[in-house]
Amino acid sequence: MPKNKEKCTPIRSLYLLRKLCKLVYMKRMFVLTLIFIMFACLGEYKTVEVKFPNGKIIKAEIADTPALTEKGLMYRKELAEDKGMLFAFGEEDVRVFWMKNTFIDLDMVFLDSDKKVKCVHSNVSKSTPFTLDSDVAVAFCENSKYVLEVNAGIAAKNNLQPGQKLEF
Repeated sequence: MPKNKEKCTPIRSLYLLRKLCKLVYMKRMFVLTLIFIMFACLGEYKTVEVKFPNGKIIKAEIADTPALTEKGLMYRKELAEDKGMLFAFGEEDVRVFWMKNTFIDLDMVFLDSDKKVKCVHSNVSKSTPFTLDSDVAVAFCENSKYVLEVNAGIAAKNNLQPGQKLEF
């Protein structure tokens, strides 16, 4: 047997196995930590206060990336009366919102680049994962840069009308 090779005793094998397991564990923990940090950074919404003409303030989460825009308010079971979501797009265009997997009825307020109300869709019906695609509610408006989603009834309660300007 060559002199430079250590004998493979049961104790030595156990030591090497424990060391290998520790390295594998550390590698897994590192990868899991990176994944956790990545998802924490990707999923956070910034917020903004949206002021209606009558002075009512809505604290809106901002959806300004494709991932946040696609997720929107899907799968939420409740939304406080003073909360909402503001979708911000780069330019005015036709905006179409599909309510698939949105579990709460919503009002949708479409705004132009001057933050003036273009269209108000009231009480847009919720859906579930079991709702047929053909039965899912759709809301749309032309020349919109922003869309504010709030609980159903908020637009009527605050008398939101086309032409009014919101502040944010």
